[in-house]
Amino acid sequence: MNALDKSLDNFLAHIQMSRSGSNKTEDAYRRDIQRFINYLHDQDITSFNDVTKNTMMIMGVGLAIFLLLGAALYFTITKVIAVINKLKKQISIMSEGDFTNDIDKSLLSNSDELGEIAKAIDNMQASMKDMISKVIDKSSLVAASSEELTA
Repeated sequence: MNALDKSLDNFLAHIQMSRSGSNKTEDAYRRDIQRFINYLHDQDITSFNDVTKNTMMIMGVGLAIFLLLGAALYFTITKVIAVINKLKKQISIMSEGDFTNDIDKSLLSNSDELGEIAKAIDNMQASMKDMISKVIDKSSLVAASSEELTA
């Protein structure tokens, strides 16, 4: 008789002494716990210390996976925040009316959503440059026409 079987016998003896359940309850406990003990025997687990060792191993592996995922998430978030800050800086420069500062080419080569945002900002900047250039040309034409009229 191994430690698991002894534990089962001790538990059932306790139930019998306390008379907290019927005979059917004791039989159900015995049957269910015996199934669990048979499973543990099939897994070559002969004592609760082995169960604890397996539990600790599973917890260790789980912790390692959790730490790896946490590190991957941290580096991914750090990269995304850096890209967002670069785009925010570009938009801030453009909001001051400076359309001469081009977007970092590494941002434009990204094929993810942030790359698409960078391309949209670059297109907006090019459109604004074009619009300002056309306004300057048209205002020069208006100025030249008004000079001809006043002359």
